[in-house]
Amino acid sequence: EDAIEEGVRWDTSTQCFARQTTVDIKISDTKIPADSRLIVLYASANRDERAIPDPDRFDVERKRVRHFGFGSGPHICLGAQTARQMLRVMLEELLPAIADYELDLSSGKRVPHLMVRGFSRLPISW
Repeated sequence: EDAIEEGVRWDTSTQCFARQTTVDIKISDTKIPADSRLIVLYASANRDERAIPDPDRFDVERKRVRHFGFGSGPHICLGAQTARQMLRVMLEELLPAIADYELDLSSGKRVPHLMVRGFSRLPISW
């Protein structure tokens, strides 16, 4: 499960989200008034060295850390548990069944989008 969470933290599908404050808030030394529009950068938060030791290193043995790969609070991704279960099945069942597989990252094609991240094409051979 730590490997799943690390994968979601490392390459989260949702990079950022627009939000609007409902009350005055303060983040560090910055005051943000109610009704302000914000862009929340989940990908940046997932690489915050104040919260995650050595955040730019992908470590499948990293002990679970809090991340924003599925958002948080009342806006958390409704499919988070389903995604975790699908990833668990892939790691436990599919990959051992095709142990000699190779991802062709050079032929992979990322989805060109500001807010989401993923592949529209990622060839796998075995």
